[in-house]
Amino acid sequence: RKRSWRTQHILALILSGTALLSSVLPLLLLGNRTAEFRWNAFSEGIYLEYSLLRGFLLAFAGGIMWFAAFLSTRWHRAGEHPGRYYAFLLLSEGGCAGCILSGDLTTLILSLVFASAGTLGMVLQNETERTKEAGISYFAMLALSFALLLLGGFLLEHAAGTLEWGEL
Repeated sequence: RKRSWRTQHILALILSGTALLSSVLPLLLLGNRTAEFRWNAFSEGIYLEYSLLRGFLLAFAGGIMWFAAFLSTRWHRAGEHPGRYYAFLLLSEGGCAGCILSGDLTTLILSLVFASAGTLGMVLQNETERTKEAGISYFAMLALSFALLLLGGFLLEHAAGTLEWGEL
């Protein structure tokens, strides 16, 4: 049992350092330059933008927050299933980074879905009756909010003709 706790602490430290490095690295590499990434896998595609402001948000707000979140899970919250919990935490972190770097409303919605899926997994990971009830109500609220967000996105695209932040 001691060895599993030691392994859990080492995993939490490695993941917290990786979270901090992955959020600070774009700021160090790109600095004041702008960069964009487009992937047209379906009709709208994914559009990520990087700028200095987004780099600071990602590095300081996101990086410090995720570093603290991973470090705090060393002592509690991971429970009996630390590997599963860390996977959900990484999924939530990736979704939050996508929200910060999103270049259009479609990418923001997809990033929110990933962040919410990770959060839902963290809620359900203890597998008690109370967490299952909380997970069901959380899922119902998520479904309703994403349906309203998609409806608003469709209306916005119909009115403006685009969903990119720069053109709105």
